[in-house]
Amino acid sequence: YTRVELCLAAVGQYLYAKGESTLIRPADLHKHFPIFAKEMGYRNPLYHSHEGVCQAVTIAYPQRPGTVWLLHPDLRYAGANKGLRETLHTPNVRRAALKFCKAWLPNWNWDDVKLP
Repeated sequence: YTRVELCLAAVGQYLYAKGESTLIRPADLHKHFPIFAKEMGYRNPLYHSHEGVCQAVTIAYPQRPGTVWLLHPDLRYAGANKGLRETLHTPNVRRAALKFCKAWLPNWNWDDVKLP
């Protein structure tokens, strides 16, 4: 759960810097979280995707009848405490988040984003 939340907040810093507020669908998180995890060096099989499902995402956001997850990465970043922000601003986390962003929304210009 913690690593999935880290991913959302890390991606959120790019959206926040762009002034964008975009929901990420759980299906997109299942698809792209393994990119973030691999870049971060997470080796547990929970972080891999198997037939479009990443178990770490399933654990963090279980799909139950009637459940709708509204995942706002930019709000995760905006609400991050000082300690989490320090982690989010490290080169490794930023690099992993950028790879996620480029895979998730490839038509956006991510290279021109100015992060704090």
